[in-house]
Amino acid sequence: MRTNKNYEIVDDVEIQNLLEKFNSPLFIVSERIIKEKYQKLKDTLCVFYPDSKISYSYKTNYLPAICKILKDCGAAAEVASGFEYWLAKKLGYSGGDIIFNGPYKKDDELLNAIGDGCILNIDNYFELLRIEKIAKERSAIAKIGLRVNTNHSRHGSSPWNRFGFNIENGEAMAMCLKIRKEFKNLEIVGIHSHLGTNISDVSIYRLAMEKIVDFIVEIKKSIDIKMEYIDIGGGFAVYGNKLKTAAEESITSVSDYVNAVVQPILKKLDYKPLLIFEPGRFLVAEAMTLFTKVISKKEIEGVRTITIDSSISILREAAFIDFHISAVVKENISLAPTVIFGSSCTQSDVLGRANLPLLEVGDVLAIYNVGAYSLPRSSQWIFPRPAIVLIKSSNEAELARRAETYEDLIHLDKLL
Repeated sequence: MRTNKNYEIVDDVEIQNLLEKFNSPLFIVSERIIKEKYQKLKDTLCVFYPDSKISYSYKTNYLPAICKILKDCGAAAEVASGFEYWLAKKLGYSGGDIIFNGPYKKDDELLNAIGDGCILNIDNYFELLRIEKIAKERSAIAKIGLRVNTNHSRHGSSPWNRFGFNIENGEAMAMCLKIRKEFKNLEIVGIHSHLGTNISDVSIYRLAMEKIVDFIVEIKKSIDIKMEYIDIGGGFAVYGNKLKTAAEESITSVSDYVNAVVQPILKKLDYKPLLIFEPGRFLVAEAMTLFTKVISKKEIEGVRTITIDSSISILREAAFIDFHISAVVKENISLAPTVIFGSSCTQSDVLGRANLPLLEVGDVLAIYNVGAYSLPRSSQWIFPRPAIVLIKSSNEAELARRAETYEDLIHLDKLL
């Protein structure tokens, strides 16, 4: 297996063979990279805080092949919808290994979650009312986690403050008191928070955790509630996936993230609750590459442009992420700034800009680190979605999802 600046995941000959077999464009997933990322985080947690759990964020990429790899590694499943919950159960997860988050959970989904004994984190007051009603009807006690948010940004408020209950303004404490007094069928056993996505500033984690831990201390002292777990979510930044609005150039190490989260717990709590991380982007972003062919080229106002047989609908994250793009089997000579257009009929279909060699029709491009959110957010606009091939740790290629057909696009429609 040949590498190229840590980007290539299969050798050039195999890429050509796979493209001939499954056509272009083509997503390729590396099992090896997923396992390496998981092991790196696991080893770091063993050093800093052994009482911890890794729960893979399904919304990041719910390709069953990827979810199964992480299940085999030992990851729990973090789900944010009834579909993701169903998929986790389909893959063999028991309720105790599922964390159910998200602002909208239907009544039948809440009923299943309570019955399965999963970790159930609550987003809002109206969800609390529905859970109380469901638990009361079944003479059950529902154990829940409370999602909180903190004013951890440089501007004083959280960019994710629409979720959960705020600590600083007293909302979170008031809700805990209300649950203790009025909700007889609910028991708060944990705190959940998610600070954002692609965060490279570890001080954000440290500041938020200090406030969360202070809140846990206050709850224990004021109303005698001892939290069994702290779920800090995900959000670790990933190399090669710098958000276009972000100013940070360097990527923080895993140990720096974990240390920032752990230190407030060790300093301020007299016990060690279970610490849960919900990584998604960190585990899978670098494990997937999109290979796509050049279908035309053109110079516009002195700038090289090419059009490829992929599009922004297939790679929706290209609108937000500066993906690394390179030519496959092409010497890096005569490099020049190049605009990469997608093949849909819209001017805004731009998948990126990169310094590329002079390309010809039929040449292959690799767009790296596309494993996070690309598949869940892709659409069937104009073109069917491509196949996905898994490169197993044994270096064998296995079809993880076949390419869609025209029939797939209208499969659910009533034909006149």
